[in-house]
Amino acid sequence: AAEPLAAGDLTFLGLLGLADVVRDAAAPAIARLQDAGVQIVMLTGDHPSTAGAIAAHVTGRDVGHHILTGTQIDELADEELDRLLPTVDVVARCTPAHKVRVVESFQRIGRVVAMTGDGANDAAGIRLADKYECMFATVGVHPHDAGKADASTPRQLRELLRHPRVVAMGEIGLDYHYDFSPRDVQRRVFIEQLEVARDAGVPVVIHTREAWEDTFAILEEYWRPAGTPGIMHCFSGGPEEAQRALSLGFYLSFSGILTYPKASDVQQAAKDAPLDRILVETDAPYLAPVPNRGKRNEPSFLVHTVQKLADLRGEAVETIAAATTANWERICLPETRANG
Repeated sequence: AAEPLAAGDLTFLGLLGLADVVRDAAAPAIARLQDAGVQIVMLTGDHPSTAGAIAAHVTGRDVGHHILTGTQIDELADEELDRLLPTVDVVARCTPAHKVRVVESFQRIGRVVAMTGDGANDAAGIRLADKYECMFATVGVHPHDAGKADASTPRQLRELLRHPRVVAMGEIGLDYHYDFSPRDVQRRVFIEQLEVARDAGVPVVIHTREAWEDTFAILEEYWRPAGTPGIMHCFSGGPEEAQRALSLGFYLSFSGILTYPKASDVQQAAKDAPLDRILVETDAPYLAPVPNRGKRNEPSFLVHTVQKLADLRGEAVETIAAATTANWERICLPETRANG
């Protein structure tokens, strides 16, 4: 029989993309692993400062001096990476290719790696929606993760969409700012998911960053014929982009960006949009609205975004609250869509 593993032989690779409630619930278990001498390494596409702050929250200790970035990994030879990784707490700006190198490095130095799931078959959000009546889930492959999708992904997504607590496909789309996945792969996976959502008759939640033209071209060809609504997540465009999205049947979802002084284009779009086509969101833990800008975002801050939206439009906060709630229900709750 094999010798039992010592705690110091084990490395746990976690993913910071998990929902806040999951990270909070995992913190005690992570603390116990650390006390037992298990190395915890968190992988994320976030900026190092953001990644470090979240990791410190989960692990309960300062990790500011133990962060490695994907760019640094690219510059390291295998032997240098093997020497450095046992001292690392966070790998920031981490792409799928970087994750492969991290796992291979730990294998070379004799570590056993345990990793949380993050693929299309990871149903953590659905489990939370099953547990809490106030929560619903969406499923999809984010453009950052498009490189992880394979031939089985559409089938897995179809199965997940059958769950009664899953209300939409998303976030899906294109991100040409970070380019964590090749652009041609992003486009292919985006189209595949639009086709799955179209066949299932569910709305889509779109992430687009520095990719408006390609996003609209794909939606025009693959989504408009579906006649199903969608959501422009964390809308960051101006009046022109807003009008194009509205003409495709999309709703505009405004985040804390709306409260930023330089966001004049977003603010104008919010002023012009029909009341029955607007939504609000947090995009937590990012984009906290003024006066909490720079802090870790949370749902309680949403009141500031709603207030700004009301001020811009010259409408009562109660009007905005009622309209955005009704709009979301009309898009995402099947019985409301059927009646609306």
